[in-house]
Amino acid sequence: PLYMEAVSAADVEFVRETVELFFRNERDAAMARWAEDCISIPPAQWPESERAEGRDAVRAVFDGFDEAFGHDWPTRMGISRIEDAGDGQVLLEFAWNPSGISSGIPLDQAITAVYTVRDGKIAKGEFFMTYEEGRKAAGLA
Repeated sequence: PLYMEAVSAADVEFVRETVELFFRNERDAAMARWAEDCISIPPAQWPESERAEGRDAVRAVFDGFDEAFGHDWPTRMGISRIEDAGDGQVLLEFAWNPSGISSGIPLDQAITAVYTVRDGKIAKGEFFMTYEEGRKAAGLA
């Protein structure tokens, strides 16, 4: 149906704009696009694998990366792939290339996210270490 295609395209564009705000380090503007009761779920392989519930908790997780990578780490990210996954979900792969503050060691990592958009806000961000994991979680594989 045409309506669903229009909604899906709008969801993809909304997520793209939100992520690009974050990449420009406009964190307040980016986080305002997350629902007050949002959830963020990190990759299962991460040391801090606890989910964050609520906009303030999600913001605290993102801000927590400042200690390891510096305040401008979001500016070292870019979108590799983005696609509509249906039912308000958007599948997105990031390229992430920050350097550790203390080690100076560069990180060259791809991270995949499945964002769920509800009522014009991001309700959930679930993150994965591979694109294939993200596709599976979004029901595309």
